[in-house]
Amino acid sequence: MNTINKTEAKRVRVHIKDCGNTVYLRESYMSNETRPEPREFMVQSSGGYVREFQPGAGSYSGTWSQVCDGLGLVGSTLTCYKEEYLIDVIRREYRAM
Repeated sequence: MNTINKTEAKRVRVHIKDCGNTVYLRESYMSNETRPEPREFMVQSSGGYVREFQPGAGSYSGTWSQVCDGLGLVGSTLTCYKEEYLIDVIRREYRAM
């Protein structure tokens, strides 16, 4: 999972694309350097836990993991009541990182 610290956040632009029940979040630095992979979040159309696709290697590779506060993997699990609100949840939690 790609994470950034508070110092980097001041130099990063965030591009969020809403595709129904899936939201893509791509970070790019002010120097136009783009992170290699966008983060992909989804929720079932009827709502429920927010999940992030884990494409990398390791035990979570190729799976959808539940997302917690601040878009992390530990803490209180994020929920979304309807797919229409997923983009708002992702924006709020990104700002809280």
